[in-house]
Amino acid sequence: MEDVSLLHGGSPQSAEIQKPDPSPIQRLPPEILAEIFSLVVHSTFHWRDIGPVSHQAPCVFARVARRWAEVALGTPALWSMVFLDLDRVGVRGSVPLTKLLHERSKNMPLTVKISCEQPESDTHVVLDTVMSHAERWVVADIYIMFPLFHQLTTIRNRLSALTILEITLHLGDDIDSEVDAGLWDTFAVAPALTAVHATFGDDHHLRYARNPFTFPWHQLTRLSSTFLSNTEALSVLRKLSNIIECRLQYEEVETLPKNIVPARLPHLRSLLLMIAEELTEPEFIDETRIHSFSSSSLLHCLETPSLERLSTYWAADEEAVLSLLARSDCFASLQHFCFRCASIISDNVLDIVQKMPRLTVLEIGEFNSGLHPHSSLHFVDALSSRWLAARETDGPPRQTLRVRIVDRTTPELSLMQTDGLVIEISQYTHFPGLIPTH
Repeated sequence: MEDVSLLHGGSPQSAEIQKPDPSPIQRLPPEILAEIFSLVVHSTFHWRDIGPVSHQAPCVFARVARRWAEVALGTPALWSMVFLDLDRVGVRGSVPLTKLLHERSKNMPLTVKISCEQPESDTHVVLDTVMSHAERWVVADIYIMFPLFHQLTTIRNRLSALTILEITLHLGDDIDSEVDAGLWDTFAVAPALTAVHATFGDDHHLRYARNPFTFPWHQLTRLSSTFLSNTEALSVLRKLSNIIECRLQYEEVETLPKNIVPARLPHLRSLLLMIAEELTEPEFIDETRIHSFSSSSLLHCLETPSLERLSTYWAADEEAVLSLLARSDCFASLQHFCFRCASIISDNVLDIVQKMPRLTVLEIGEFNSGLHPHSSLHFVDALSSRWLAARETDGPPRQTLRVRIVDRTTPELSLMQTDGLVIEISQYTHFPGLIPTH
């Protein structure tokens, strides 16, 4: 007869209790569960519209089960990534929620992302809440319209921990030409700042502000920014004594002084120079539109003995490249060379490439069959011949060289490979833009 004593509160000794096995997720150690939570938070932090987890993490973890809540609330790092979408406060934060995130993060360093594309006024109460913890900011990613930038200036002299800054500022159509110059000093004092990505979402800064932001230039090891002209870019380059990676874009090309003393950048390993995209459209590519590289290229004004990656997008010709590499004595260190110019003399480029024994990536771009003489196919043939000749005289190449050529007039060659030389011809032009530093 079946023992039913347990149904009426009988002694457990009268029958053996069978407890169900816990699920695999319940058997995970707390530190493993916390690491899973962390991966979710990090992977969704930079995305705005990929589902409810991205909007609610890590709060959602505290609502699933008691054990999950204990782990989430006991892991302050989960709450240290603060994303404020000020256009959708109900989804991405309110004053109480923002305060709660900061309380649960304890004293952890903060990664802050602030986004506002449609400000309703020149102040925002949630912005005040997050700025009250500016001393803990280590990484700040700010995408903001100009009216709110006035409010942001209250963090000046409070950024003692900030190491990485990414800021995109939209000035808008109604900006006053008499902008307070002090606004641009918001990030001037940041003793730990080493990486900056600063751009503008429109071109109004070109009319109202000449490279407005002031940063502690001598500290920076990575910089990505936009400038009005090559002369302004040069003035900043002279201050970057510790720079390792530099990506600069400028709008106007001005004649530089002759016999100028080069700016020495002893630690620079990666350099990208680019003229604004609108000047690189085919209708603007001519000798009268883009000034002579012999008098305007920044490469004539630099010395970069440690350079490993060089990319010039309509900002230099072959002579300017040779001038930089010879002056810096860095032919042997260069590994990546990207060269775009309105008119390219292929034999000159081949001479440059032949002097780079460690080169592994070569990208050549041009417009309307601007390679001289002949075409990109002629360049491929000449490069292959030189490569094979070097193999016969010097032995096998030390490494594979990958070559990509942009040519709108030549049928695409998806891939050609021979003896360590891989060549691709494409009709599609890639504009790199200025990427974030993190």
